[in-house]
Amino acid sequence: MSTLIKTTERYRKSEPQFDLEAEVIRCFERLDIEGLTKLVLQEDIFDETMKYRLLDRYNKVFTYIREVQGINELKSRKTNCNGCEPGREVISFVNHLGFAHFGIYFEKENGVIIEVGQCSDFNGYFRSLIESQSTKYATPITLD
Repeated sequence: MSTLIKTTERYRKSEPQFDLEAEVIRCFERLDIEGLTKLVLQEDIFDETMKYRLLDRYNKVFTYIREVQGINELKSRKTNCNGCEPGREVISFVNHLGFAHFGIYFEKENGVIIEVGQCSDFNGYFRSLIESQSTKYATPITLD
């Protein structure tokens, strides 16, 4: 598991109807880098440290899925990690055939998301797919 982004202390507490988890999942399902960018760049949600690495990585991943694989939308499903943190709930994103492309998790404290992480269970599979096609889509995958 690796951390993609950390949230700030006070994200959106003034807007109780705002569901950060649902918004992030919706962007990933739609391969919507513009929507994800708008969310990530809001100063009251995410810490500065990893914003741009996240956006660069998923811009490449989303472009690869759309342009090389010809997929315009993924479905999310709740699964459990089978790798470094067995049993941790992970949101995996799968294509129309049910093949998983990547997985993320939400770390919460008192019901508030404190970080969005990447499940390493999916890293090697997706990285090898990208690298076998073209270095144009290659994304550096680092684990904490």
